[in-house]
Amino acid sequence: MGWLWNSVHDFFDTKDGTFPEICIKGLKSSEVVSGYNLIRKSASSLIGRPTLQTIETRLLHGLDELGNAAELVCKRKVYPFHFMVSDLKIKRFALYELGIFIFENAIAFDIERGPLWGEREIMCLFMLIIKIKSSSSSAFIQLEEHLNEEYQRKFNEVILRLLSPDPENWPQ
Repeated sequence: MGWLWNSVHDFFDTKDGTFPEICIKGLKSSEVVSGYNLIRKSASSLIGRPTLQTIETRLLHGLDELGNAAELVCKRKVYPFHFMVSDLKIKRFALYELGIFIFENAIAFDIERGPLWGEREIMCLFMLIIKIKSSSSSAFIQLEEHLNEEYQRKFNEVILRLLSPDPENWPQ
């Protein structure tokens, strides 16, 4: 395994029953919508039947039933929501499944720790984070509060290294 695995594998590969959250905060509404669209375009399918709840009537609707779900969150027509996708691909990297929360100023990922995370899967997640974060001048990554500061530092270092134009920084 390469530098990426060595840097952050302990965050991903230990199956401990937790679903830590990685959040891209500080996004504008248009950036949330773009990130949501990227996720939907990059994933082959939804897992289950995700729903939205309208704020005014509190009725539940299918994810795509009312239009672009992220736009509706940003316009405060529906509550923030969670959904899961499978077979998400960014460039030549792929993830088996990923949980996503959509908020009016943030997109968060909840991951299930365990052996499905290899270097290529970790790279796919970081590529997705970078694509969404790089659309914004104010976005930043925040891990769940209960996670130690060491993980936050490692994540920020990995993102900076992946943004480097040096191809040696990319896993094969």
